[in-house]
Amino acid sequence: MLTRFAMTQRPRRRRLTLALTFAAATALLALLATAPTKPQADEPKPASPANAKSPADAKSPADAKSPADAKSPVDAKSPVDTKSPDAAPPASAKLPKRVVLEATRVVGTPEPPPPYRARPALPQVKLSLPLAIVRQPDTELLWAIHQPKPGSATRIVRFTPPAATASAAPAYETLLEGDDTAYDLVFHPRFRENGYVFIGSNGSFGVEKGEKKTRVTRYTVERSAPYKLDPQSAVTIIEWASNGHNGGAMAFGKDGMFYVTSGDGTSDSDTNLTGQGLDHLLAKVLRLDLEGAGPGQTYRVPNDNPFVGRPGTRPETWAYGLRNPWRMTVDPVNGQLWVGNNGQDLWEQIYLVKKGDNYGWSVMEGSHPFYLERKAGPTPFVKPAAEHHHSEARSLTGGVVYYGQRFPELRGAYIYGDYSTGKIWALRHDGEKAVFHKEIADTTLVITGFGFDLEGELLICDYRAGEEGGFHTLEARPPATEPAAPFPRKLSETGLFTSVAGHVPHPGLIPYSVNSPLWSDGSHKERFIALVGADARIDASPGRGWNFPNGTVLVKSFALETRVGDPASRRWIETRLMSRQDNEWVGYSYMWNDAQTDAELVGAAGLYRDSASTPATSADNKTAANAPATVTQQWHFPSRAECMVCHSRAANYTLGLSTA
Repeated sequence: MLTRFAMTQRPRRRRLTLALTFAAATALLALLATAPTKPQADEPKPASPANAKSPADAKSPADAKSPADAKSPVDAKSPVDTKSPDAAPPASAKLPKRVVLEATRVVGTPEPPPPYRARPALPQVKLSLPLAIVRQPDTELLWAIHQPKPGSATRIVRFTPPAATASAAPAYETLLEGDDTAYDLVFHPRFRENGYVFIGSNGSFGVEKGEKKTRVTRYTVERSAPYKLDPQSAVTIIEWASNGHNGGAMAFGKDGMFYVTSGDGTSDSDTNLTGQGLDHLLAKVLRLDLEGAGPGQTYRVPNDNPFVGRPGTRPETWAYGLRNPWRMTVDPVNGQLWVGNNGQDLWEQIYLVKKGDNYGWSVMEGSHPFYLERKAGPTPFVKPAAEHHHSEARSLTGGVVYYGQRFPELRGAYIYGDYSTGKIWALRHDGEKAVFHKEIADTTLVITGFGFDLEGELLICDYRAGEEGGFHTLEARPPATEPAAPFPRKLSETGLFTSVAGHVPHPGLIPYSVNSPLWSDGSHKERFIALVGADARIDASPGRGWNFPNGTVLVKSFALETRVGDPASRRWIETRLMSRQDNEWVGYSYMWNDAQTDAELVGAAGLYRDSASTPATSADNKTAANAPATVTQQWHFPSRAECMVCHSRAANYTLGLSTA
């Protein structure tokens, strides 16, 4: 099965559906259908929203059941309502009229948006689940690897990009279709002479219940139109057993050598301990000489490979210590070899690959300790050229070096992105250190690969099923036409609460609870929907998250007990907002102050905060003799990128607001 998880075998948090019951959903929709009423004249009127840019979504943790309404406290000792949640009213119950929320101030962004944004590059080309796109040399043809449907084997197709004014999709020529998963394709530097194209893939290759292998296969293409590919010309160049973290990326260096990546061959934590081993082909960048192969050989080992002649070592090794390399490219000007590598628990890496390097896996995860007790390889660890904590990236997709004409400021930069968050970065490196490294775009794309169009401009694979899948490019973000309203730095500035002290929501907010609540560090939660305007409607599509209009804000507040087991001791700790702006969801977190009078906007990177509580007491109000006086609980305020792991496009973003 090929999702990005299967492609990379990345461990992920499980996604659980937090859906409303049918009765609750019906009641909520019925409430929306009732005639709205205006708020009283003395209620605060927030400023009207302006057009806003879209930063990364903020992660939402596991949900738990909350009261159906939130009012001022009923217990003076606690700022949080201690009533138990009420069941959703039956659809036939008489519902109050909905109070209209005219506007909120949750618009725009706290920080300036990145300088570029994504737009469709080939809008007529709608390929399901695209993985890679490559131009056939000296032609106007593009080759693409894609999956016809989720979980299927891949298909390699070829097409001529339609003119920008065309409305019809191009004719797709299927070149290869098998039972394996193709990851990458590359043309020989002398393709116009020999017609060689190489496919990197993984599968059992027709052997029923056979072990999975990663294989590099060479095919021959006719050198003149119609450039027919001969499936019978297949020649296996190299292969190795691999069932997870499979590698299979390829590139020709400026030295004429052929480079191939391999992963650690497992699905989690290098369980076979291959990362630091040199006696196999796993967890490496391999370097092969295809031109110097003798009779009966498909490649020769270059004499200048770093481990040639070392006992117990595969001489094909150029560099080692990689977990799950996903995409490799060579800078066509300076020859730098770049690899994007998926990390395990906390870090994602970009490597500028050099001869003999050891990138540390699985003793290290990037430049950070992982299993220090594991045996290290014979050479020192080399740090990444760039690495990203999981608070800003979750599954890096290696990229390409840009030399197009559209963006002179990016020429010579390595452009790469993140599958989970849609963020894109540019990096320049002088061989010793990074001299330029910047986030240049924050998109909603599910990025699996980068390529170039016929003019050498970027193409970005957006890995979505059906006609939603396709290819995008970057464009400069246009300047704002008018000054943006200041983004609310305090919860009291959002226009969502009549009184933040006491957690009294605006009467136009609609309370809701979920049918399948999850435990979140023992916290109590209350949830609300803020629909802007009298005509706002929800599209309750079956089986997925609901669709909401622009301007919608979903509110979720968390409270912790300062005396465990005593609801009257609850204190608010965090309120999270999910705001839909310009057809995209945006997320923010606010941290409550100790006085419980307001909450401050948390920075983009998120943070941790300790919260103290006293242990639970028995029925006779006694505490266990060995119980500590206080218990400290660390609370995590997520970064603005973390939500993309769960609040993804695949889930339609609104996890709890879906119909069971």
